[in-house]
This record gives sequence, C-alpha cells and structure tokens, in this order.
Amino acid sequence: MIKAARISEKVNGIRIDITIKNNTNHVFAPTWNMVLDYKNAKITWAQYDEMYFKLMAERAKTRSAEIDAIARMAIEQDVYFICFCTDDRVCHRRLACEIIEKRIKELQPVKQHPGLCPFKDNELNAENCEQCYLGVGCTRAVQNSIKQDRNPSLF
Repeated sequence: MIKAARISEKVNGIRIDITIKNNTNHVFAPTWNMVLDYKNAKITWAQYDEMYFKLMAERAKTRSAEIDAIARMAIEQDVYFICFCTDDRVCHRRLACEIIEKRIKELQPVKQHPGLCPFKDNELNAENCEQCYLGVGCTRAVQNSIKQDRNPSLF
C-alpha cells in the first residue's frame, strides 16, 4: 500500500524521499520553481496541483518504469512517500500517492463480476450498457476506478 508521511515520522515500511531538496532527480520530486513559487505565495495550491500533475504526466513518458516499480513494490508492502511538509492536504506526496494508487489499479488484474452487470438489473450481457467503461460487460473494479479518477487522461 502507498502512504504518505513527514520526513521526521517513524514508519513501518519502505521510505522513499521525494523531496527536491534531498532527492532532486526522483521521478516524483517537484521542481524548485514550483516549491518556491508556492511557498512565496506566487501560485495557489490549485495551480501547484495542476503544475505537478502536468510535470508527472511529462515525466511518465520517459520514466514509466520507475513509476511502475514503485507501484509494484506498493502492491507487496507498505511504501511511504516522505517529505518535509506538515500538512498532507497541501503536499506533493499526497498527489504522488494518487498517481501510484491509480497505477496499482491498472497493474492488478481486474476480477470480472460473475456475469451480472451491477448497472442493468443483473442482465447477463451488458455490452450495450451506457455505464460500462469497456462496452463489453461491467466489472466493479473498473467502474469504481473510473468514478474515482481525478484526471483519467494523465497516465
């Protein structure tokens, strides 16, 4: 499972420092400009959030193996993204966790619902279901992941 923690916290799991200060080349580290602009109130958290996801989408084009390796590790054991921020709500480690959580869902095999569509009165064939993501029958895992996605076009 992927989790977030402050750099000073003791955790039971693998710690991955994603700070720009300590780990400048980490795939999930923000840029110094982003960090300083946010700390100096030149950009809002919403702008930082958007910039971070754009940066991660760009990095994913050439560094997807690193992202996948972390996701696979988090499937098997607790992995903590750590940094200095005190509040997870305004910290890139939370955003990085969202990316890894989404990637974990993509890497894990989807278990098909046993022939019954949860959206169409238990019909056996849901290929015409307007709510089915794949158009070939529903799975609860796919439906849940699509409903929860912040930005499905990122990765």
